Amino acid sequence: MQIKTGDLVHLEKRVGRSKPHEIWIVLDLETAGRFKGFVRVQNVHTGEKCQYNSALLQHFKTDKK
Repeated sequence: MQIKTGDLVHLEKRVGRSKPHEIWIVLDLETAGRFKGFVRVQNVHTGEKCQYNSALLQHFKTDKK
């Protein structure tokens, strides 16, 4: 999956305190050093910021077009 800065994403499964139905906005793509493959995200409801492996994220989709 191609993730870009500004995309809305959610987790495929529960990770730590985070729940799969929480919506996150992509802030930054970590593409260098030991954090390669990780994405910095911010929860749209709580404002919490953290990093997740991009393999755990899916694009958030709505029924609206």
